[in-house]
Amino acid sequence: MHDIFNLPNEKGFHDLIASEGALSQTVLQSTIQQTSIPGLSIISAGILNAENINRIFHSPQVPELLEMLRQDYDTILIDTPPLLLFSDARLISFVSDGVVMVLRSGITDRESAVAARTRLAEDGIRIFGIILNDWTPPGDNRYHYGYQYSNQKQKRS
Repeated sequence: MHDIFNLPNEKGFHDLIASEGALSQTVLQSTIQQTSIPGLSIISAGILNAENINRIFHSPQVPELLEMLRQDYDTILIDTPPLLLFSDARLISFVSDGVVMVLRSGITDRESAVAARTRLAEDGIRIFGIILNDWTPPGDNRYHYGYQYSNQKQKRS
């Protein structure tokens, strides 16, 4: 995210979770970065310390962090690694309100998508929706879609 918004990644999520003791509002506010889009802020990943990688999402500070963020933000999106490959996404989903699954067209096969959905359902995790990345409709269908809609609208009248 920091690359997309051209922001530094000197401190971020990993730093907040790996810090000792309770999180403070001051430390949290110093980690939140404003983007060029009004109303959109990010906490970058931060510099990952290989020694702390196993405790990142197991940390009791994750729910504490989310609770602090909920006081100031309407929507909080957390980008995690793929659910079936890493436990991080599953762990963070337990302390989240729900999940938006992101599937990559031509990469994520049907069996993997169903397995991920099943795993979330077994965990009782609410699925808000699905985003399909990198999908390109065959040909230029903008005219075709509009034509179909126009014809259906005329037939109903």
